[in-house]
Amino acid sequence: MADDFKTLREVGHGISGIRHVLNLYGAVFATCVAAFLFGGWQMFGKIDRVEDSTARIDERLARIETLLAGISAAPDAGSGKQAGSPADLGIDDTATTSNIDPE
Repeated sequence: MADDFKTLREVGHGISGIRHVLNLYGAVFATCVAAFLFGGWQMFGKIDRVEDSTARIDERLARIETLLAGISAAPDAGSGKQAGSPADLGIDDTATTSNIDPE
């Protein structure tokens, strides 16, 4: 049961205790909100970077599919080589296993 307050000082002391507890609750709540906002900001940044990476990968895959469609469509009959040679695809074929130093 609650005690009866006899003086105004006791009432003030009781109110200051309640005020202290409410300030503590407010600080804890503000800290939780700040942590939540920081975590959300970090998550949004990570998702944004993943979206950018996925878009770049999709663009590369589209270019590769276009090149493969061109290769399978028709070989280059005029030069005597196939249309899908490494040089046509922008691949440096000079680094083969025969000219790599084993040491």
